[in-house]
Amino acid sequence: MSNVEHPDHYKGNPDNIECIEYIRQRLGPEGFIHYCHGNVIKYQHRYRYKGNPVEDIDKARVYLQWMLDELKGVGE
Repeated sequence: MSNVEHPDHYKGNPDNIECIEYIRQRLGPEGFIHYCHGNVIKYQHRYRYKGNPVEDIDKARVYLQWMLDELKGVGE
């Protein structure tokens, strides 16, 4: 599994639900879009400072794709 899209450490719960899916369920579509947007901003801001710029930009890309999917209604 990808450390960017599906990190193993985000699934260690009894229901085996990935954390991002739980967040999507709890926040609803609009809240999830805002959550993803905030993470895009975060990863774009810090990519030069954490030592792995490619991974941070890749994470921004993943959150942007999730945001786009949710806007299109694909994330259901």
